[in-house]
Amino acid sequence: MIHKRGWYEPSILWAAIIGRPSSGKTPAIDTIMDSLKPIEKDEIEQFDAALKTYQAEKESCKKGDPQPEKPVCKRTVIGDTTTEALCLRLKENPQGLLLYRDELAGWWVI
Repeated sequence: MIHKRGWYEPSILWAAIIGRPSSGKTPAIDTIMDSLKPIEKDEIEQFDAALKTYQAEKESCKKGDPQPEKPVCKRTVIGDTTTEALCLRLKENPQGLLLYRDELAGWWVI
């Protein structure tokens, strides 16, 4: 959303499923999370390949040569994390992330 030139606001969605124990919250969440797992797995495989290439290029560089750019693992979902690690992941993934917490109380410990 653009308010004025150079000013951007991200879209943020906060959601919580609230219910008694054994009311079916976890299966509902698992449906969403299971659809994201293949995307996450593919990104990790691409990162692993890029990291091997990076390490090979770095070893073959001679002193004074420009260093290759270290690859970044693109993420879709993150779970238990510190505020500092979350900031780093957001910097590496400007398109955004899904922060998943299994318990609502997890939102207050960030």
